[in-house]
Amino acid sequence: MNLISLCQRKPLYGWIKALCAHTVLRRAAEDAHSALAHPHEALIYVYRGLEWLVLGMNLTWEEIAKEIGATPKDIRDLKKTANVDTGARHATKTGLKLRADPFNYGTWVIGLFEAINVAREKLEPGFKRMSGEEVGLAVARATPHIPFE
Repeated sequence: MNLISLCQRKPLYGWIKALCAHTVLRRAAEDAHSALAHPHEALIYVYRGLEWLVLGMNLTWEEIAKEIGATPKDIRDLKKTANVDTGARHATKTGLKLRADPFNYGTWVIGLFEAINVAREKLEPGFKRMSGEEVGLAVARATPHIPFE
């Protein structure tokens, strides 16, 4: 499936309308965009994007995990990595920072997009969420550069 057929199947207008109508979707989408634009800070934005959905939609972290195909342990590991001694979310005494890697730049960004789809489906019952393949393709096309070869 290419980007043109994806846009024809899921009209861009519908997403623009959804982002304008639902602040929580817009905030999470802004963080997804920032994660792609700033790969060395991706984990911060992914964490905060998911947090927007958890708090704004009254979801639990366990519900998010289930919906995006992660385990509760995966979510705990994400939260720990984002918050403890990595320089991802907080400064560290060493001055070192977590840098982009396939786990936090690719997988978790796709997870955030999956969660945004889930949230839109809950907010707009007529919306049919994109498949995991479609989300992966959209994220791959939106990535401004190839971070790993």
